[in-house]
Amino acid sequence: MEESSISGMWWRYSDYQIIETPMPQNLAPILSDQFRYIRPAPGATLETYALNVSGGEVADDSESVTYEDILNLDPESEPEVLDWCRRFGLLGILPQRTILMRLAPRWRPVVDNRDPLLFPAQTSYSRTPVGWHPVSHLTMQSDDSIVITIDDEDRMEDWNGRLVDPEETIHSPPSVIISRLFSGELQERRLGVAIGRYFPTVEGADLDTFEYPIPLSDQFWHLYGESLGEFRAAIGQFVDMVGGLGNRGPLEQLPEDALGDLSRARAELHTLTSASTALGIDEDGSFLPKWAFSSLIGAFGFSVWQSLVGGSSVKHCARPRCRNVFLTAQYNRIYCSLKCTQAEQKARQRRRKRNE
Repeated sequence: MEESSISGMWWRYSDYQIIETPMPQNLAPILSDQFRYIRPAPGATLETYALNVSGGEVADDSESVTYEDILNLDPESEPEVLDWCRRFGLLGILPQRTILMRLAPRWRPVVDNRDPLLFPAQTSYSRTPVGWHPVSHLTMQSDDSIVITIDDEDRMEDWNGRLVDPEETIHSPPSVIISRLFSGELQERRLGVAIGRYFPTVEGADLDTFEYPIPLSDQFWHLYGESLGEFRAAIGQFVDMVGGLGNRGPLEQLPEDALGDLSRARAELHTLTSASTALGIDEDGSFLPKWAFSSLIGAFGFSVWQSLVGGSSVKHCARPRCRNVFLTAQYNRIYCSLKCTQAEQKARQRRRKRNE
C-alpha cells in the first residue's frame, strides 16, 4: 500500500464576502473591523476537504496545510483574506476556544412527540478528541410546576422546544467554558456574551437563548462568521508566536526576557496543537493514520510543531524590506522565499554597478 498523507477534515464555502453589521455609536472607528464579518457569499456551497499536514502528494479533495500559508498571508489585504478563505475556510476560532456550550433549557418529551409529558431539558455540546457531541439532560420530578401535560388545551406544537422560564428549572443558566485564543486559561461565561459575536445574524436579545447548532455541523457553518478584526488579530498572534520560537542558543545562556518570550510562545503553541490521533480505513481495508483537529488554526499550529521537531529553525528574512518570519531546516538559508533571494541579488548587482 502506498504511504498515505496524514489528514483531518475541515469545511469551506466556495465563496466568501465581507458584510457590514451595525456598530455601536459610542465605539471608536478603529474598532470597525470587529463589526465586519467574513461570511459565505450568496449562492456559495459548503464542502469538506482533507487537511494534508504531512506534505507529499496532495489529492484533489485535500489541501496541503503548512505554516507558510499563514506567514505569507497579508491580513490587511481584504482580497487576499477572501482568497485565502476560499482555499481553506474560516480559522475556526470559536471551536478552538471552546470546550463546552450549555444552551438555554427548553420543554422536551422524554421519548418522542407521542409522549404526553414535557420536562425541562438542557442541551450541551462537549468537545471530545474526535469531535463535538451533544448531551441532553432532562429534569424529571413529580413537582407539577416543572411538568407540562399535553392535552387539548396545551398542545405539543405549542410547547415542544419552547424556552423554560428560569424559575421553573433547576438547570444551570446558559453558559460556555471558553478560553482566549492562544491561552489555556478556561473561564465559564454567559453564553451570549461569550459566543454571540460569532453569529452576526442572531438578534442581540436572543443571544443567550438562541438554539445554537452543534459546532462544525452544516447548520453551524451557515450561521457562523469571524470578524475581519478578529481574523487579522489571530493571524498576527500566530506570526508572533512562530517568531517567538526561534532557536537562540543554549537555554542557560539566554537572558531572562528571551527565555520568557520563548516560554510564552511555546505555551501558545501548546494551546493550538490539540490534535488527536484517529484511524482511517482505506478502500482495500488497510488502516491509515489520521488526525482530528479542533480548528483550522489548530491544524496550522500542528504544522509548526511538525517543522520544529523535524529540525527546522525559525528565522527572519535577511531582506531589509521583508523581515518576515519563516522556518527552515537549512542552516545557511537566510531569505524566506525565492522572490526575496532574487530581489537581494538584483540589489547587490545595482550596488556593484554604482561602485564601479
